[in-house]
Amino acid sequence: MRRRVLLLTTALAAIAVAACSIAIYVVTEDALRAQIAERVERNAAKLAVSSSTQMSPNALGFANDGTGPMRVAMITAAGEFIAQDGSTEPFLTESGQMSTSLQPLVRGETGQVSTEADGFLMCGITAVGGDIVLVAEPESTMAPTMHTLVVWLSALGGLLILLAAAVGAAAAGIGLRPVERLTRATRRVASMGDLTPITVTGKDELAQLAVGFNAMLRALDSSRARQSQLVVDAGAELQAPLTALRTNIELLIAVQAEGGPGLDRATEAALRTDVLDQLDELTGRIHRLVEDAREASPQAMSS
Repeated sequence: MRRRVLLLTTALAAIAVAACSIAIYVVTEDALRAQIAERVERNAAKLAVSSSTQMSPNALGFANDGTGPMRVAMITAAGEFIAQDGSTEPFLTESGQMSTSLQPLVRGETGQVSTEADGFLMCGITAVGGDIVLVAEPESTMAPTMHTLVVWLSALGGLLILLAAAVGAAAAGIGLRPVERLTRATRRVASMGDLTPITVTGKDELAQLAVGFNAMLRALDSSRARQSQLVVDAGAELQAPLTALRTNIELLIAVQAEGGPGLDRATEAALRTDVLDQLDELTGRIHRLVEDAREASPQAMSS
């Protein structure tokens, strides 16, 4: 039982730690993603405010403020696509078409688009001069922070599980002491016949079980005492008739033996009759003792 309690406690602790770790991981990941999206929108807004039709690729560089590997590009009012580092990812597809999520911005259906595509968080804003400023940052910038978080959560989770196992072992040791006392008592009764009651502490279910066990021990002790008394009573009850019967039988044997003392026929017949009467009396006493034992058995059980 101790092992089962320990395993149950450890399993519950592991489930709780895993659930909390997953929740922390998800919340942290969402928070970091929100920070990246905010940074992308902020830098796109800076470019949109300062943009003009004369903007060159080098002028786009100030959008990358050193907080991450940002991708910056623009679409001029004339429709020319200009990328800061010459890379079209993630704004254009491999076939050279504008990303589907940015097409409403190009068609003039909206003035700003914030979206997530191909592992990038992107923001596009149409400037006053008609230029479209595009800023993107890969979600992979979260990887170092998330890796560090996983390491810390794993270490802390393992520590908490070990702590829960230690607490579970201590609680099982304390909580199962009454059961251990009952186990030792049953072994003592089985091996030594010792019916000494065990100590009862508390008022919980285990304490009530110990009280019931002590009542059983008292019943067994009472039954043992009744059996001992029955043996004593049987010995006292049968001793006198057995002694008289043995004396008369020995006398009959001596009379019938060759060279034994002679008795007249009347005395010998009376002796034989006395032996039969004593046998009947002995038989009656034995029946009476058996009946008394049968009556005492349910009384011992009920007590």
